[in-house]
Amino acid sequence: MHNVYRADELRGDPRYDPDPHIPTETQVKTSPDFDIGFEFNTRDFEIGGAITHVVYGRFDQNLVRPIRNFYAYSRVRFLINYNWDFIPGITWHNVRKSHTYEVSAAFRHNNNLYVNFVYRNPVNLGMIVGINFAPNFRLIYSYDYGFSNIRNYNRGTHEVTVAYSLPMNTTYVQNRMRFFRWRVF
Repeated sequence: MHNVYRADELRGDPRYDPDPHIPTETQVKTSPDFDIGFEFNTRDFEIGGAITHVVYGRFDQNLVRPIRNFYAYSRVRFLINYNWDFIPGITWHNVRKSHTYEVSAAFRHNNNLYVNFVYRNPVNLGMIVGINFAPNFRLIYSYDYGFSNIRNYNRGTHEVTVAYSLPMNTTYVQNRMRFFRWRVF
């Protein structure tokens, strides 16, 4: 990871004295960066977690080094009828002493159309719409809007994702290897 902190681009409020802890010179740092995560899922249940920037210690974080993040999530699928699924979920995110929680309610139609509504504390709302428009291709649009004081500066965040899943032939693996089979339902 290559990070650059440019002190000459820092714009502080001239009414206040500069913070003595903020460097006044440009800093450049290149170092390896690793993330680690896990996910366990069945057809109707999913649980996972991740840690970003694993190589950085708690006291080893400064302006040009990223902060370690912790994530955990879980989702469960309920069949509404033959065409529709309901998938509620919960996510926890931690950065230092700041905790964020997210509750989501997703609806999926025939595994082709996906609509997800999200509430994230402190007071953010989001919506995600996805569609499978060809085998292995997915188009996703998401929008986040915050109701905190930052709304005076930000009218929301838009994101568009085009995803492609590589097809894999798992017949050989399933027939030749033994797997631990765990069923929730």
